Amino acid sequence: MIYDISVPIHNDMHVWPSDPKVRLEPQAHPARDGSHTVRVTSIACGNHTGTHLDAPSHMIDGGATLNDIPLEQLVGPAQVIDMTGRSEIGRSDLEGRLPRGIRKVLFKTDNSKHWNDPEFFEGFTGLTPDGADYLVEHHVELVGIDYLSIERYGSIDHATHFVLLRQFVVIIEGLNLSDVPPGEYHLFALPIKLDGADGAPVRAILTHFPTGPY
Repeated sequence: MIYDISVPIHNDMHVWPSDPKVRLEPQAHPARDGSHTVRVTSIACGNHTGTHLDAPSHMIDGGATLNDIPLEQLVGPAQVIDMTGRSEIGRSDLEGRLPRGIRKVLFKTDNSKHWNDPEFFEGFTGLTPDGADYLVEHHVELVGIDYLSIERYGSIDHATHFVLLRQFVVIIEGLNLSDVPPGEYHLFALPIKLDGADGAPVRAILTHFPTGPY
């Protein structure tokens, strides 16, 4: 079983309010011999569009870029944790919920159902700074959530981002976990290889089975 937990990129999708809108513009021209049409799509969007990865340099001056993140940090065992019914995820919500040895954590919240809203949903569930501290203390190396930011809308200091990114914890935002039961999976979250970037869109999938050594 493979779960595609990425959101589709299209012209009407939600983006962070200050980010560039998505513009996909199909273009076409006839082949030289006239036998068929060649099609190509022009793409314009921010690199934090849809399902995407935050590298430390997204918030930290001189921080690590996309190039510095080892692929091993983006592939491997991951735990999907049910956090539905919560407006935020703090330390007390996480205590006793992290399986021993798991280094990649994805939070399934009520956010996933808001991908189909007509407008950007400002009331999405986020991770608090003390919740982020708890993840760092337990050696989590990747954390994902099912809307466009790891911390709640309206943060002015981005404290949650700083707790995680200063400790080289990769953040995956913009997941859709609607159809994924809580449990342990193998995660593959590989970003577009944008040289020196502060983040990139990701095609993220979960499987129930290991696919060999990494």
